[in-house]
Amino acid sequence: MTRKIEITSKKKFLNSVLEIGKILETRRLEFAESKLKIISKKTKILKKLIFSEIQEILIILKMMYESIEKIDEINIKRYKLRKRLPQGTIDSSTPEGKELIVAINEYMEKITWLKVYIKMLYEWLYHIKELLESDKNIHSLISIPLWLKLQRYCLFRNKLVTHKKKTQFYPMDVIRFSSEWIDFEVLITPFVPPKSAVEELNTLFNQCAENLSEKEATEKNFFERCRILYQNLDDLPDNQKPNVKSFIGKYGTISDKPIHMVEYIRDLVKELIPKLAHFGD
Repeated sequence: MTRKIEITSKKKFLNSVLEIGKILETRRLEFAESKLKIISKKTKILKKLIFSEIQEILIILKMMYESIEKIDEINIKRYKLRKRLPQGTIDSSTPEGKELIVAINEYMEKITWLKVYIKMLYEWLYHIKELLESDKNIHSLISIPLWLKLQRYCLFRNKLVTHKKKTQFYPMDVIRFSSEWIDFEVLITPFVPPKSAVEELNTLFNQCAENLSEKEATEKNFFERCRILYQNLDDLPDNQKPNVKSFIGKYGTISDKPIHMVEYIRDLVKELIPKLAHFGD
């Protein structure tokens, strides 16, 4: 009997990054050497701009992966150093203690960089959306499901990364991890949700419950309910979407996981770049 080997999220992330890079590499010359005669100069510029923005997204993804690799290294180092120190103590007067403090500070810096990278992804995806919207013919190259998800990502960017003027709280803006470092999420929510936020969320959640999975509909935690409504936005009734968007703008939500974002970007690149390369031929 052959044992099934489970692919880790980290490996899936890297595979998607490599696939995106391969697609861009094979299409690079088609965007660099324009042979198009029947499309406008504006469209030619848009094609190259979209390709350039996706190249920059690939760089962000690579930097994120390198940070995760570094965090893995730092944590191995921290573990080994702690084993050489008395339990529960960090003596900065010893070489091991000094080295451990440096490792802890480096770890905290890398964690901050992960937050920056995830926000950069939202920002660069917004650039793609703006470019696609500027030309209806190029916009038509992307399927509706991919477009709807792109809009949702841009909602997070608009409400919680750039335009924060409607925010009614000081966000904790912290990272939480699951079983793997690459499966992190950024919580941009109140430390302690105000009563008005809890009441408004409960009302929204009850109104949207029939559009959620059975497991999601039984969730009681405030922060998880914020995440569920945000991630299911496309499936909610049209009359509830503005209310959910307004709530997110006021009280925040939890970000998408990088593994889900990189898989989306891979699917977007696989669908859009080949069509865009030959657009106007």
